[in-house]
Amino acid sequence: METEPTRHRPAPEPSQGSSKAGPDPSELAKRRKEARGCLQEISHPSYWFDVWVFLLFDLILFIFIYLLP
Repeated sequence: METEPTRHRPAPEPSQGSSKAGPDPSELAKRRKEARGCLQEISHPSYWFDVWVFLLFDLILFIFIYLLP
């Protein structure tokens, strides 16, 4: 069984004289920093909420499985 070689699309070459520039790196860094700050604010309380929900769920499951029958 012969395998065909993998074909890759050639990388696009930068066009000269293009008026459209890429996004400003400093603007991207600013957006990343803002987004990271939002995630850090959300993750801490969410972690403790998840822990307590998990513990309560385990307690209820323990009661139903071992104590009720």
